[in-house]
Amino acid sequence: MDDIQVLRNNIEQKIDAVMLDVNLLHVDLCKVIDKVTAAEGQINGLQAVNKQLEKQVQDLTKKQTEMEVKLEDQEGRARCNNIRITGVAEGA
Repeated sequence: MDDIQVLRNNIEQKIDAVMLDVNLLHVDLCKVIDKVTAAEGQINGLQAVNKQLEKQVQDLTKKQTEMEVKLEDQEGRARCNNIRITGVAEGA
């Protein structure tokens, strides 16, 4: 009987140790879940900001292209209005 009692106590100690390890793993898992949830929230926020920035870059690129076209037009018009007069001294 004593051997059975010793064996039973031994098994109970091992079960207690396993349960303690399981509880510690559960706590660690909860911490990991919290961190993953926080990271997902940050990622979602950054994705929203990224979409806004992409839209802003797209708008600015379009505006830059429009301004380049206007600038080229103005430069062309300015060249057309230039008149060269030869044979007359400057300031005369």
